[in-house]
Amino acid sequence: MATNTWYHVAGVFDGSTLRIYINGVPVGSAPYTGFHTGSPYPLNVGRDPYDTSRLFDGMIEEVRIWNVARTQAQIQTDMTRTLTSTTPGLVVNWRLDEGSGDVAHDR
Repeated sequence: MATNTWYHVAGVFDGSTLRIYINGVPVGSAPYTGFHTGSPYPLNVGRDPYDTSRLFDGMIEEVRIWNVARTQAQIQTDMTRTLTSTTPGLVVNWRLDEGSGDVAHDR
């Protein structure tokens, strides 16, 4: 990835395979058979949950969490769109546009 360049990154888990897409293009996948019911760790965006001194060196514009495994076509269609709270399957939409502070409001 190049410095000073915007990227859309999406991770998808369908129950058996992890996939990652950059700008709507698949760049990797791997089978996964670990736990599927959640994690005992809090969700961290922009930092390593195991070493909180390791921070993401960049800007994050938006974070979306879905309760469905999105297809490549769905990712490509929605990656540059502003979504509404009624979008099917969208359970968290942090647009990170508050302007200041350390609280992100769910849209």
